[in-house]
Amino acid sequence: MHRSANALIMALGAITILAGLAISLSDLTVGRYQEQISRRDQVLLMAGAESAANEAIDWMRSQSSTVLKNMPAHPEVVQAAGATAPRSAQQQYEFLATLPTADVVDSAALAVGLPAMLPALPMTSGAQIPGCGSNMRSGAGVQVKIVCIKQTEAGNTWPDGFEKFLVFATATQGDTDQRASKYRRAHVEAVISTSSAKVFKQAFFARQKYTVTGNMSAHSWAGNGAAITPKTAVTSGNGQASSGDTVTTGGAAAVDKIKNDVNMALPPVVYAPPAGASSLGNVTTTTTLAGGTNYRATNVTGDLKISGSGTISLWVDNAFSLSNITWNSGATANVIIYQSPNATAASGLDIKANDSIGYLQKSGSGAGASYAPVPSKLMIISGFKGDWSMNGNGDFSGLIYAPYANVKMNGTASLFGAIISDSFDSKVNGTFNFWYDDTVGQISLPLDPQLSASGWNQYHPGFAQQ
Repeated sequence: MHRSANALIMALGAITILAGLAISLSDLTVGRYQEQISRRDQVLLMAGAESAANEAIDWMRSQSSTVLKNMPAHPEVVQAAGATAPRSAQQQYEFLATLPTADVVDSAALAVGLPAMLPALPMTSGAQIPGCGSNMRSGAGVQVKIVCIKQTEAGNTWPDGFEKFLVFATATQGDTDQRASKYRRAHVEAVISTSSAKVFKQAFFARQKYTVTGNMSAHSWAGNGAAITPKTAVTSGNGQASSGDTVTTGGAAAVDKIKNDVNMALPPVVYAPPAGASSLGNVTTTTTLAGGTNYRATNVTGDLKISGSGTISLWVDNAFSLSNITWNSGATANVIIYQSPNATAASGLDIKANDSIGYLQKSGSGAGASYAPVPSKLMIISGFKGDWSMNGNGDFSGLIYAPYANVKMNGTASLFGAIISDSFDSKVNGTFNFWYDDTVGQISLPLDPQLSASGWNQYHPGFAQQ
């Protein structure tokens, strides 16, 4: 009987121990499960905040030339109270990051520059806060705010590469009124910078390899209307042929500099004719374009004459084939010609430099002819994909940006400016005298800038943090 009692007591003790272990294991399992749930929620929260931030950045890219260009810098970050100099971009960012969320969102500057609703993050219900968009991502409520912290510098044109914007994206689960212990947030702050799209930094550039041959030369001069006599001028040494691959020379070709393996970002050609552009239809005869006017043409195969001042913008839907673009006496207008990326191979791009294309201010003739060209007055931006030719025996002054095109060059023309393309057809032939304008390297393409995240910060705010 005594042994039986001892055995029973030992069995009960073992059961108690096992029960305790089971409870401990259960608590441990539940604790780990809750920890895993918490980590999952944090991952989902951060995914929601990142998704919202990326959508806001995509929206900024689509609105860069309208909303961002005109968005004033937040007044609190332009200059500190009592300061004698504006804040630097880094000081602006650090200062703005310390502002209460309400101060950022309620800024009057946001209401001026940013629509009340971000299209990528539509508000499904509730009141709308200026400069704010809200919705659900990854099971969390998300909110996005965009603030300009630095705009185009005085004296420069948009974009100059110094513009900076802040994107604040917050994902939230739970609320503070009910189950405050379940209230969690994830926050993303991104510093978005513009590119300046200054691509005219050499005489000619192609992404593919090519050969400069024949009697062609590539030199440079002071530019900006400075007089030049191509047959006798002294080079400034900046006439550079460059490629994303390799450049070689043959024959009697003479090039100031050759640069291989150049990694240059070429922004896409966006073709967006304004609704109010004056329609020209098919331009088949000599047509005069007036300064300060927007035009749109189906095809251009006739000559163009430029009058007046200001800027002329011409959008060409299909074929663009020219022999002459000349400026009337006293005309000073700048001309930008856009060709659609939808132009077909049959439409093409053809520049016949048989006579005179561009603002040349030529005097004299033959080997002693003197010029005072200003290439920046004519810019051709083509989205054409295919072969286009530049042939003839005349003169051309301008900047050509055709990043998808294969250029065929042949002839005896004198060329002033710069050319950007995808490739040059096997060889650049003929007896071209190509002169790079030293002043065009600082000219930005009149295209929407590329936006990039130059800073990215992620964190989970505490309960009382902003």
